[in-house]
Amino acid sequence: MKSGSRTNPIPIFAATAMMLPIGCRSERQVTVLKLAHALDVAHPVHMGMVFMGEKIKDYSNGKMRIDIYPGGRLVGLSFMAVAAIFSMINKYPVGSCTSLTEVMRKFLDAVPSLFLVLIVISGIIAGISTATEGRSLPN
Repeated sequence: MKSGSRTNPIPIFAATAMMLPIGCRSERQVTVLKLAHALDVAHPVHMGMVFMGEKIKDYSNGKMRIDIYPGGRLVGLSFMAVAAIFSMINKYPVGSCTSLTEVMRKFLDAVPSLFLVLIVISGIIAGISTATEGRSLPN
């Protein structure tokens, strides 16, 4: 290119004009950030994440938001999906459906052990035993 020569601005303007409809869409797109953690919703870290989500929504004028999944929900779902895929690939046998009477019979068999948990927790809450002593109550 010679020194002092000017470039033709028409191709630059044409390319810019063709890109304008792409950058100036009338539909409103929201960017969603997904945030998962294994904490309780009352945990201070979760509260901070909720606060951060509100601030991001305010600062971006609603163009961004954070979806928070507490309590390890996404991890649990992903583990179930991996287990299902693994069992399909390895062709593990599938069990038959259990009848309602069989479910009720199994539940009634489990009731005594469920009462043990109730007895231990009640003893700890009532002050009858400490947590260490409560652990040895069922033995």
